Amino acid sequence: MEQEELDNILIQQAFSELWALCRDRLKDEEERQGVRLAFNIANASHRGARRRSGEPYIMHPIAVARIVVEDIGLAYKSIVAALLHDVVEDTEYTLEDVREMFGDKIASIVEGLTKIEGIFDKTTSLQAENFKRILQTMNDDMRVILIKLADRLHNMRTLDAMPEHKRLKVVGETMYFFVPLANRLGLYNIKTELEDISMKASDPEVYREIQQKLEAGASERQAFIERFVQPMKEKLDAAGIRFEFKTPAKSVYSIWKKMNEQYISFEETYDLFTVCIVFHPQEGKTERAQCWEIYQLITDVYRSRIDRLHDWSDTPKVNGYEALHCTVIGPLGSWVDVQIRSVRMEEIAHRGVVAYWKYKDATTQETELDKWLQQVKEMFATSDNNNNNTLEFLEHFHHGLLDSEMYVYTPKGESKALPKGATVLDFAYYVHTAIGHKAIAGKVNHRLQSLNYVLNGGDQVEVITAETQRPQSDWLNIAITPKAKAQIKEFLKSETQDLQQPGRKTGSGQPDPSEKPQYREEKKPVRYWGLHFLMGSGDKQKEVTALPIDKKTPYLLKENATDKSLSYTVATCCEPIPGDDITGFLDETGKSVTIHKKKCHVAYQLAAQHGDRIIQVRWSKHTAMSFLVHLSLHGLDRIGILNDLTNVITGELNVNIRRVNLEAHDGIFESAIDLYVHDTNGLDDLIDKVKKIKGVESVKRTEKEI
Repeated sequence: MEQEELDNILIQQAFSELWALCRDRLKDEEERQGVRLAFNIANASHRGARRRSGEPYIMHPIAVARIVVEDIGLAYKSIVAALLHDVVEDTEYTLEDVREMFGDKIASIVEGLTKIEGIFDKTTSLQAENFKRILQTMNDDMRVILIKLADRLHNMRTLDAMPEHKRLKVVGETMYFFVPLANRLGLYNIKTELEDISMKASDPEVYREIQQKLEAGASERQAFIERFVQPMKEKLDAAGIRFEFKTPAKSVYSIWKKMNEQYISFEETYDLFTVCIVFHPQEGKTERAQCWEIYQLITDVYRSRIDRLHDWSDTPKVNGYEALHCTVIGPLGSWVDVQIRSVRMEEIAHRGVVAYWKYKDATTQETELDKWLQQVKEMFATSDNNNNNTLEFLEHFHHGLLDSEMYVYTPKGESKALPKGATVLDFAYYVHTAIGHKAIAGKVNHRLQSLNYVLNGGDQVEVITAETQRPQSDWLNIAITPKAKAQIKEFLKSETQDLQQPGRKTGSGQPDPSEKPQYREEKKPVRYWGLHFLMGSGDKQKEVTALPIDKKTPYLLKENATDKSLSYTVATCCEPIPGDDITGFLDETGKSVTIHKKKCHVAYQLAAQHGDRIIQVRWSKHTAMSFLVHLSLHGLDRIGILNDLTNVITGELNVNIRRVNLEAHDGIFESAIDLYVHDTNGLDDLIDKVKKIKGVESVKRTEKEI
């Protein structure tokens, strides 16, 4: 059978599967004909083109359209736009052609999905410009964002076909931009799959280890869950509640993240046992009341941990998510997470903003998601007014509008959603710009706190103001939210303009504004892009270089400098050592490279903004140089534990300790040690020997210096 015939069979099968999924979402024959026409145009336009995976290119837009229908829940216009999303960019069809055949709205969506082409100045990132353009479409049509997420998901599913340096660029973009965006829009399934694929690409060994443990214990966990739900089922049936149990698929990334954040083992993560109870609402009862009714029935059977009770049925998350979460102790003393939500809540949990809008027609109440979308619009307006560059805008968007949210409360009990890490000053500006400008302090849970005090979820905050107060330049280092930073900058900018007006009088000791101001250049420490780097411990310092092996292979990181080499810098954010999986980023001059761990969050950001600077790097054998690492230990306290630790590390292993800290309380010790090693093999040997010391329960490498 000829290849073309095989391709046609594959393509027709894929479209038939899409058609089976979408035909019920099409209102009439006109829409059905429209989908067929879009497929025929895309199929003819991409004929002969292939993806890196070797499959016909048309398989990609079909797959994107399928995700749009199956995972997101969109309909006709989005299906057509998904099928056509690469036609204008890659073929001879124009937007006017699309507009003539399918109308203005579909043409507008396709235009929003088309990448920006052209030459920008050196300070502009083409990646960032494209991201910003995608975000701007939220003001007009959210479907562009949703289709783009579907496009990214399918590209990630075929990531293995890409060369390594391009994989790193795509993973960086995904973790920095698309994952938090999917989370904020409530698309849990897409977010989870993107995270898992990214982790598999950036840290394959750890991913494989966790996945194997999940697979090995799958049958045992299933047997446990069946035993766990049986008494709950009897209670719910007796109460006349219509429901079904679901067991969410386990996310490798979420388990790994929890293990690292809480310094716990695989077996200690609560995520291993999760049950979801999805109930059908009863007439005459609110869904929230039914959530609590089910909770009461559960706690008649199992004991609940009050500190892990979360009521999102009353105050939904910013992405619209609603549920009542609790953790109970099940058979054999194992903790189990239980999620309680209605059928409506279940749809919102997986289809996010699309399901949220579907049900929003029943109420006119403004939600946190509405407020967030309004913040996005305000951020664009502020960015345009202040002429912010695109990279700055994208960073503000990421940190201010995509970070995990928390709820704090006004003295009257009104909830306010702020990103984690927000300060009293951020809260003041969130309430009102005028309050932010006049803020001098805050009362947090009735205790006086400074403006830079970092808030926690559940805090009650009262802002203290003074008429004589005005924003200071150092407030830009206190505020983390885009709104607060923008308002502070706007005030400082207007104040500067006032001072520069002719005839403006200044206070005593102030320079004459008519004179040209003298600026002193500040010497800032190089964090990411170093020109040359000297490292080592004590007096032993060596110049480190990267040598190109040839055009097709990575740069080799060596200890000794040569005239033809690049200098390289070990990034301070993740501090990789020989043996770690790494990636490199060239600086703007192309003469120096900074080395990051592949899974470093800063590397994700750089890959998302400067993907063209990624180079492949690998370690050579380092014998003279030592690299700083940080260890976190805990265990049972006893007399002499610190002495034994230092004897093993410095005495037996001849490793130089830079700093050590040990605290003991209630018979438990916690220790943080900074020390120097040559590579991961030496570090692994050290950790194995330290674990054998009596009383030591766990030893983990961290990225935090004590």
